[in-house]
Amino acid sequence: MIALVSIKPKYADLILSGEKTIELRKIFNHKINRVYLYASSPVKRIVAVFDCNATDFQVYNNDYVCELACVSLEEYCDYFRNSKTKWFISPYDVKPINKTLADIGLKRPPQSYQFLNAAQIKILEMNL
Repeated sequence: MIALVSIKPKYADLILSGEKTIELRKIFNHKINRVYLYASSPVKRIVAVFDCNATDFQVYNNDYVCELACVSLEEYCDYFRNSKTKWFISPYDVKPINKTLADIGLKRPPQSYQFLNAAQIKILEMNL
């Protein structure tokens, strides 16, 4: 399955550079295997595509996960406070792209993620 995922621009940049090797999510669908990354304000563009593996684990070495996710332990704990699940998305084969939401017929970005339809995927994959 293919999804559009919203993310803060600083984390999008870290994924594109290869520094951030785990994206953290409270909610995700384990069937998603390709992600188009939407960098939120002020960038407001689809900036990357990658294939991924997603895992929901409750027990991890938090310091190690924080290092891979490029977040502090405090940010990690605040983010997952009161969350029943922790999703760790491992991006690979990351490629930069430059598209707008309007290019794929969307008026607003997803809150967290949304699935893309065949027409949207075709538009996004034209220049890969």
